[in-house]
Amino acid sequence: MPPPPPRTYSDYVLDVADVLFDWPSELPSSIPRKLWRQIFWSKTWFDFERGRMNEEECYRLLAEEFEIPSDRLLEEWVKVRDVLHPNEPLLAAIRELKEQSGGAMHVYGAFNVAPSDLEFFRQKADAEWSIFDKVYASPDVRERMPNPSFYKAIYADAGVNPHTSVFLSHDLDNVVTPRAYGMHGVQLGLKDAKPAIRALRNLAGDPVQRAWDYMRANAGKHVCETDTGVVMVENFGQLLILEATGDRCVYVLVSFEEPPKWWNFFQGEGVLTYGAFLPDDNDTTCMGLSVTKPPEEHVQELMDDMLENRSDDGLPWTYVDRTKPRLDPSVCCNVLHLFYSHGRGHQLPEALDFVVESLDNRAYIEGTRYYVPDCFLWFVSRLLQATDDATVHARLKNLLRVRTMERIGSPGDTLAYAQRILVLAYFGIADEVDLRLLRALQCEDGGFEIGWIYKYGISGMLIGSRGWATAMAINAIEAFEKVE
Repeated sequence: MPPPPPRTYSDYVLDVADVLFDWPSELPSSIPRKLWRQIFWSKTWFDFERGRMNEEECYRLLAEEFEIPSDRLLEEWVKVRDVLHPNEPLLAAIRELKEQSGGAMHVYGAFNVAPSDLEFFRQKADAEWSIFDKVYASPDVRERMPNPSFYKAIYADAGVNPHTSVFLSHDLDNVVTPRAYGMHGVQLGLKDAKPAIRALRNLAGDPVQRAWDYMRANAGKHVCETDTGVVMVENFGQLLILEATGDRCVYVLVSFEEPPKWWNFFQGEGVLTYGAFLPDDNDTTCMGLSVTKPPEEHVQELMDDMLENRSDDGLPWTYVDRTKPRLDPSVCCNVLHLFYSHGRGHQLPEALDFVVESLDNRAYIEGTRYYVPDCFLWFVSRLLQATDDATVHARLKNLLRVRTMERIGSPGDTLAYAQRILVLAYFGIADEVDLRLLRALQCEDGGFEIGWIYKYGISGMLIGSRGWATAMAINAIEAFEKVE
């Protein structure tokens, strides 16, 4: 088994051509770009780059193969190589990352290049060779990318551990081979370097520290928004952030006021709701009581009221307003969490049955009325961690493990990946697949991409949060690292 990915990577092998010798959109050559590709992908050119023949023999064979005079081929290539230029955004990012590392980051160059061109490129005025600690050129190695021997030569000479190093190139072939030996491969886009630069930042910087920097920089502004871009100020997401980030000393990260009795999802008027206000609800109330921990008598009084507000099947309604009867197994999880936390879970046997059946039969697979699929699984794990009741654990624990493992690697977002990692870490399982997917979603500001939490019951419009997604990503990364 390969080792788990490190939190940060310090060794980077970069395709020199992508960093220092990028091709312009327009070429000063009468030979079409497509034909140049065929020439540079010919066996003759490959052997030339490996130092297996001299320049005269190479151009003679190319002239025969492509029916272009050898002197013209060389003349046209000289025109092209003169205009190859540095990829300035990528070069600037590498320079910045090296400076930030304080000497901990090592950058090596991998260069497929003809022997007769190597000296020219070394003398090129705008080529910042100092960005590399050492360059491995194909004529010197006597091999070229993507052949395994080329990479193995770098590992041996530079002392690079492929499992803790990164390789970058625009050519997928050049990326796949080092991936086969354990390197983290990054493919550079031909038209846009931003995704690759973001990937390098995520690999070079401590993801947890960067995420905390984002959380603190945006303290009090971690609002939710819909998938249509509508911003809303609500309570549930604030409570989730508070729970995820620890004790009450981090209140500065969130903004809400504790109500005298029942909690409402929104702070103030409802957003995109029928009417100005949405009724108070059991879901937010249970989360609020669990997270803020008010006096016990207050909690007991509200739980008494919740027991009086159930369906004929004994299931807790979502809203306190009995004229709006809405059911959701995720809400049942959160109500059960509160009741079991206070020793009263036995009073809701029907709700436990409903959660067990929903989990067993995958009722959550397309989401529930108000929540996306992986939120339900995480709420079940949250319930399990709130009680040591033997019956609850016997009915839910192994089933939750199986159902969560079924979803490893499924398409998702920051929260989906983080929630799976956290649930499986609870079982002592290291979910490396989702960790890699999660790490790729960290943005340049240190926060993670928005994760969808809940949705409007009728329209299905999604509501998400970068704040809670980032807090959960922090917890997921740390939980993964604790799994032995």
